[in-house]
Amino acid sequence: MKWKIEFQYRRDGSPRPVDEVQEDPLEFEGEFCPLPDVGDTVAYKENDKAVARKVLTRHFSFISPDLVCVNIVVTDVPTGEMAARLKE
Repeated sequence: MKWKIEFQYRRDGSPRPVDEVQEDPLEFEGEFCPLPDVGDTVAYKENDKAVARKVLTRHFSFISPDLVCVNIVVTDVPTGEMAARLKE
């Protein structure tokens, strides 16, 4: 099974996410794939810069018997929340 993960950013107060996804989608092979759940925070590269975002929604597209594309809509992490989630 192949997995492709794409993060799509939605600004605070916006009714829908921007059309672009991150430059380098994450791709995995195997029966299982690490997927963040709604409410989790994730970090990934965007425009050659690491960003931290909060997961709003997940959408699974079963393209073929051996390919699943996962679109994950993310937004900004509220001030102070990231610090509360990480150990010193």
